[in-house]
Amino acid sequence: MVLTNLQVPGKELSEIITEFSSDSVLDFSEDWVQIDKSNLLKILNFMHTNSNIDAAQLCNLTAVDMLDYFEVHYHLQSLDLKKLYSLKVIIDRDTSSLPSICDIYLGANLQEREIFDLFGITFTNHPDLRRIFLWEGFAGHPLRKDFLQMENVTPGLPSFPFEEEGKQNR
Repeated sequence: MVLTNLQVPGKELSEIITEFSSDSVLDFSEDWVQIDKSNLLKILNFMHTNSNIDAAQLCNLTAVDMLDYFEVHYHLQSLDLKKLYSLKVIIDRDTSSLPSICDIYLGANLQEREIFDLFGITFTNHPDLRRIFLWEGFAGHPLRKDFLQMENVTPGLPSFPFEEEGKQNR
């Protein structure tokens, strides 16, 4: 059995998206295409409904804290065409908000709630944006890199087990 790469190369995907919307692609690599957040819904709707792309399934939606900004990654799949697509959107830390894609991909509901809970990124027009893992009132968002440096809050353990200042022995 010969396995082939199902991932559509970033250059090829960027050309498809640019043909549809010339101002949407900001960057691309071998594996992903970065799109402008203001065109997110338009591009995802196009990819979902266009029969040549057929990105009918949202496989994964996640975020990455890059210290100065957040990246939100959308991994899409066409089961019929056996193709995988990877998009990312960069958003500012201070105004970390994106439009919800629940109207396009129903499976985004829980994944957007997870990102909201763990990163603090909000999704406008989400049908039920509330914490999913942590309780209401929990201080902060634990997957943010600045989580442990929060002022006036002591989240998590005061120190790691067996930890002594200057020593890492058990």
